[in-house]
Amino acid sequence: MSNKKKILFAYDCMMLGGTTTALLSLLNEFDYSKYDVDLIMYKNSGEAIERIPAEVNILPPAKRKCRMPEQIKKAWHSVWNGQFVKAILLKLFDRSDNKKKSWKMVLWQSTEKAHARISRKLADEYDVAIGYIESWGAHYVASNKVKAKRKIIWVHLDVKNSYMIPAIDLYMYKKVDKIVTVSRQCCENLMTMLPTCSEKICFIENVLSKIDVNKRANEQISFPVDHNKINFVSVCRIAFAHKGLDRGLHAIKRLKEEGVALGFVWYLIGDGPDASESRSFIEENNLQDNVVLLGSISNPMPYEKEMTFFFLPSRYEGKPMAVTEAQMLGLPCVVTEYASASEQIRDNVDGLILNNDDEAVYTFLRNLCLGKYDFSKMRENVLCKQFSNEETLKKHEELLE
Repeated sequence: MSNKKKILFAYDCMMLGGTTTALLSLLNEFDYSKYDVDLIMYKNSGEAIERIPAEVNILPPAKRKCRMPEQIKKAWHSVWNGQFVKAILLKLFDRSDNKKKSWKMVLWQSTEKAHARISRKLADEYDVAIGYIESWGAHYVASNKVKAKRKIIWVHLDVKNSYMIPAIDLYMYKKVDKIVTVSRQCCENLMTMLPTCSEKICFIENVLSKIDVNKRANEQISFPVDHNKINFVSVCRIAFAHKGLDRGLHAIKRLKEEGVALGFVWYLIGDGPDASESRSFIEENNLQDNVVLLGSISNPMPYEKEMTFFFLPSRYEGKPMAVTEAQMLGLPCVVTEYASASEQIRDNVDGLILNNDDEAVYTFLRNLCLGKYDFSKMRENVLCKQFSNEETLKKHEELLE
């Protein structure tokens, strides 16, 4: 009989993105002589599914066949169990200082419990079950669909500055044994917003291998870049409310109308709900010479290493893996001030941290056109940064004991 611990990871699907990168990096560093690892996804799909280590046992998907359309079934369960009404009331009577909360996010939160309820139940019992994302994966592990001696969920977002209302999911937080955040500031923010669960909340950085990043960056591609111009890149989901790419687009339009010489090209790698709107905006305002949509690319790193710097004008973040990946490639990063920005970047030393507003993005791009930044010096400093997973992996192992 095996003495290995049985571990379950629950994850929505292997879509491209920072959370998927974090999960794959962690799974690649696992000691499989100690652990038997199962992975269940709601849908066994996504561009990164082929990168799952061979040692991981991929279970059949949790999604069940149903005659009723999935969205209707989720909505029905949400109303039936009272979660929808609860979410609406919490939204109406919310008194926090976060003005960003949107009805769209509240409705999404209200259906995630239902999303877990319509998933199939697992027969096996696990030593540890981990919901590795704050959507279906976390709700599924917290539900009675999963039997485990210990249950842990990961929260990759900065809940305070996102559009979420933690009280909507309080039942979920109470049912698990540990809640892991990915930055110190995100940890403090969540403790403040969930004081009754503060003893469960901890901080563990994401795992990322510099060796793997550099290996992937060496893939041969044909991608001509004009190095007489400043070239910068954003690798993220094209979702304005989260990633703030609309800030950059509107700033570039404004600069062009003002007659400022735009000696740069901004490359956008990714896909998402606002991709078509981005494309239309670029075409309508004749920005094609300065903004290039490359779409979803399974390995963006060979493209990134050709750039002058990495750009992320997000409205909120947890601790974005894309920033760390860019730094491992030697790129200075220019970001807006999200929760963990100062944990990743030394402002004006190896990157820039802008105020988190539209005007700051405009001012930065204007100053960029005027040649006010020395990215070569920042690049030297980025190349001196040390990246080690040793302490982080030790914390992950302690969490599983």
